[in-house]
Amino acid sequence: MTRRKKVRIKDIAKELNISYSAVSQAINHPREVSRQTVKNVLAKCQELGYVKILSNKKRKGAIGIIAQDIYNLAIGEFYNFVLKGVLEECQKRKIRLEVEFLPEGGLPLMISNNTVDGVLLFGKITKDLALALKQKGLPMLLVGHPIPHVELHTVMVDGRAGMHDVTRHLLDLGHKKIALIYSKPIYDYITADRMEGYRTALTEARLKIRDEYIVEAYWCEPISAYNATKSLLKMKDRPTAIIYMNDTMAYRSYKAFAEEGVKIPKDISIAGFDDMPLPDYVWPFKPTLTSVGVDREMIGKTSVDVLMNLTENPSKLALRYTLPVELRVKESTAKT
Repeated sequence: MTRRKKVRIKDIAKELNISYSAVSQAINHPREVSRQTVKNVLAKCQELGYVKILSNKKRKGAIGIIAQDIYNLAIGEFYNFVLKGVLEECQKRKIRLEVEFLPEGGLPLMISNNTVDGVLLFGKITKDLALALKQKGLPMLLVGHPIPHVELHTVMVDGRAGMHDVTRHLLDLGHKKIALIYSKPIYDYITADRMEGYRTALTEARLKIRDEYIVEAYWCEPISAYNATKSLLKMKDRPTAIIYMNDTMAYRSYKAFAEEGVKIPKDISIAGFDDMPLPDYVWPFKPTLTSVGVDREMIGKTSVDVLMNLTENPSKLALRYTLPVELRVKESTAKT
């Protein structure tokens, strides 16, 4: 078998017909060259398989968290619990943790200053940032949210199995008209994965997938899931059950059912995904929501464990670690 030729900076420069120094600056000091040059260089690095090897192998005893969406990390319900798991595992291992937000891109200071042994990427990270970080050669792990067309190690939950299980649960209760309110964009990996679980369960039950029962919403906009629910409830042949892509969307829709005089689960069954605990100060939602349970703290702990293993045993293959989920049946689903 022919060994693959090692790709060097000069090879990248030749391919792009630019200088060696321009490629070097784009990889090591991206702020010193144009954004388009950085983008072209990173794309070519990805294509040819170039990865920078760090010369300083001394352990820093620290890992970093990088996020571009401050809402999801600092305020969002999901990542609060993931972060708790990360903190507990770091404390257990006596690892220092650095956190940096990059809402407008750029290279993180923890990377420029070489202060961490590895990086956890939280939330939705742009492809350009992921490629820029990848070229630094640090062990890096995507937490919960894969990036299309970028080969990186990832820890995530089994969204497909979870959505399949909750759809199967409704089918077993006798429901045949099951709607799905999903979180756009549809090309997002998590959305596509969960939607596949829903479609597979219906196909296995030999039921037609009705496009009018699949409605998009955006979970960050409180009114969006509410409006999507309203549109389904006003249909002449409305569904007997609705699955929401996550619990946040489901909770924001309870008002729509009350306004339309639709009782849960007497008139309609609903279910969510994530099994998010509600804060103590929030009035209890009744009936309680059937949902797919996700151990968010375990995601955080597993991510630290995997990242530290990668610092000791680097892998050129992008590995995906999928954590199991659990259907938790509560009061919001019943026989049709």
